[in-house]
Amino acid sequence: MTKIREKHGYYRDINSQELHMVSIYSYILAFLFILDVAEMMEASAPNA
Repeated sequence: MTKIREKHGYYRDINSQELHMVSIYSYILAFLFILDVAEMMEASAPNA
């Protein structure tokens, strides 16, 4: 497996801290998307 990665120019693994940072950023982006959708719903149907 390591030789295949090195053949294509990838030399380091993703450690758990980097994976955790990626998941935090994805949660933040998902939250911002949900807020955007809620604002659009509120604008289109204010009395709902």
